[in-house]
Amino acid sequence: MPNCRPLPAAPGAAPQRRPPSPSVSARGGVAASCALAFAFAFSLAGCDPDCVSPSRIDGEWTVQARSTDDAWRVSGFNSDEDIAERTAQGELLSQVLANGERQWTLKYVPGNDAYNLTIDGQRFVATAKPASDNCNQLALRVEGSWEGDEGSEHDFALDGALLWTGDDFAGTFSYSDAWTWDERSGEVRLPAGELLGSAGAPDAG
Repeated sequence: MPNCRPLPAAPGAAPQRRPPSPSVSARGGVAASCALAFAFAFSLAGCDPDCVSPSRIDGEWTVQARSTDDAWRVSGFNSDEDIAERTAQGELLSQVLANGERQWTLKYVPGNDAYNLTIDGQRFVATAKPASDNCNQLALRVEGSWEGDEGSEHDFALDGALLWTGDDFAGTFSYSDAWTWDERSGEVRLPAGELLGSAGAPDAG
């Protein structure tokens, strides 16, 4: 830690004359120098104020999710060439958690290193582990049972790599689920996608 006080005189040295008392502005300069030295030492120690507050990502988030890989797959439909089947497949995909815009609410659970996560009113437990070299680079994991808007049921797992920047986060994800809907069942696989989150609820307009 930098020493902001004057050094003592060497033994046997002639006594030093006391300098005139510094003005108010000079005192402010000394204080500012000490504060800057402290901040510099703090940063050298690798301490980021964000890192001590896992709850910094708490709150409301408007989140956009989309697939970015043409290798996505959905099973449970007879033929992609049949119009009725293609329509049903599209309706199923529109109900997938990781597709389109949804409202997330995050709340850190002290002592559990986990978050209560509500997505469009449905509750889950999520983990968001920080990277060793950047506490705002988060490894997200969410899994559970999701109910689609039209009654589909999805046992899903979502893994993401996100960078939180305060009012926003962005990153990539992979997603899979086993679904049932009416008398159908199958699987959805999204090997790569993009997540974009912005703080707050969506605009009313």
